[in-house]
Amino acid sequence: MKTTKLTVLMAAALAITAQATIRETNSLRDVANAATTGSFVAFDLDNTLIEPIQTLGSDQWFEHISKQLGIDGAIALWSKVQLKTQVRPVEQTTSSIVREIQDRGVPVIGLTARPLTVAEATLQQLASVGIDLSRTTPIFDDLAFPGHLENAQYTQGIIFAGKNQKGDMIVRFLDRTGLHPSVIVFADDKPKHTASVDSALTAKGINNIEFRYGAADERVKAFDAEIAAVQLHYFDGILDDEAAATLSNR
Repeated sequence: MKTTKLTVLMAAALAITAQATIRETNSLRDVANAATTGSFVAFDLDNTLIEPIQTLGSDQWFEHISKQLGIDGAIALWSKVQLKTQVRPVEQTTSSIVREIQDRGVPVIGLTARPLTVAEATLQQLASVGIDLSRTTPIFDDLAFPGHLENAQYTQGIIFAGKNQKGDMIVRFLDRTGLHPSVIVFADDKPKHTASVDSALTAKGINNIEFRYGAADERVKAFDAEIAAVQLHYFDGILDDEAAATLSNR
């Protein structure tokens, strides 16, 4: 009983001493400014670093079809589109800012809800916009996380978390690698993920700064399900949004 009480008290003390902040930003420049010596940076991918060049395959389209197909059905269809779609950086300066952080020698990784099945396509998409998250990876070997909802894995600088909580995954990553950064900086467009990482790291006693990143917010709000439906119909040659809008008789 004494050991249990001591453990609880120690965990509480760590949570109190850890510094945590969730900030709003529309610019990755703010993330770069927070990435000081001794820090560790983790980026979400979709609507944070990259987005499809058309509506089909976007994160907002995934949210839409998940209401119709369920999570597993939506993942299967969304993954199929990722094998074909081109992407662009969310900001014009996205790629250069990521490289700037890496050039300082700061460890940078990806932390995504994408399933492991699209790992190769994801690496190709990032490479197409000049992003290589393995450049300053703290470990070079693949790292599996057995016992989770699905086959989560760290590979080539990216944690593919799948359905697992991002906060849980980054803590398990730190535990498995033995890394002890002075502060972890995390950027994600979804509040649920910044809250998850903030809560998990604070409970672990790790200083952390989360950025709820909103550069893609307007495009998310402007999502047009009809355009995506037309693009899916002509999936063999994905139409751009303008062509899909024309075919939808607007």
